[in-house]
Amino acid sequence: MAIGTSEIILVCIPSTSSDSSGYCPSNTALTTTTAYLIDPSNAQTIDSLQTPFDYAYAGEIFSGAFCSVLILHFFAKGLGFVINFFKSA
Repeated sequence: MAIGTSEIILVCIPSTSSDSSGYCPSNTALTTTTAYLIDPSNAQTIDSLQTPFDYAYAGEIFSGAFCSVLILHFFAKGLGFVINFFKSA
């Protein structure tokens, strides 16, 4: 499902010669390039993907995973003490 189209567009690029058409600022030249242009109806979908990285949420996930590993470690260590106690008795 295409959310846009591939189009040829005009852009101003840095150049030593000045553009004679008057569309570009000085020291730039007008040239063509191919660009993928998104349809306006799909812009909301693309904008929703560009949310900033949430460090607070990532910290919550990391701390939850870290605590889970610590709890599992101490549980296994305690279970090992109990098993060794019964093996030596």
